[in-house]
Amino acid sequence: MGSEGEEEGMTDHEMTPQQILERLENIKASLTALAPKINKFLKRLAEKDPITRKPRYGEKAVIRVKHAVRAYKALELGILGAFQDHTKPESAEQSSLVSNLQKQIQMQEEEMNEQRQAKQTQEQIELERVANEKL
Repeated sequence: MGSEGEEEGMTDHEMTPQQILERLENIKASLTALAPKINKFLKRLAEKDPITRKPRYGEKAVIRVKHAVRAYKALELGILGAFQDHTKPESAEQSSLVSNLQKQIQMQEEEMNEQRQAKQTQEQIELERVANEKL
């Protein structure tokens, strides 16, 4: 994948399957890195100040933390669904988004290899034709 600047302004329709897959993997890695911080917020949300017995966070902070946790959980659920591999018989016809992207990437690579081989074959035929003309 190119640099971040190359992808800026690109729509999903302009991105290659490889770029989409890499972006999903980056999001998954970011979520994994963010998990301890979210868990810390959740733990502190339930804590009370030992002296005043009031919640650690004020009313507005509680709302912000709850919104952040909800957004994190929604994104986490979406990413897990994208990476989920449906191997059970009842969902065998379904594939995860990532599996579909990987299949598409493989098909594109096979197509490019076939085109490359066809071009090499054509070049070889042309070289042989030119060599035969010289005889």
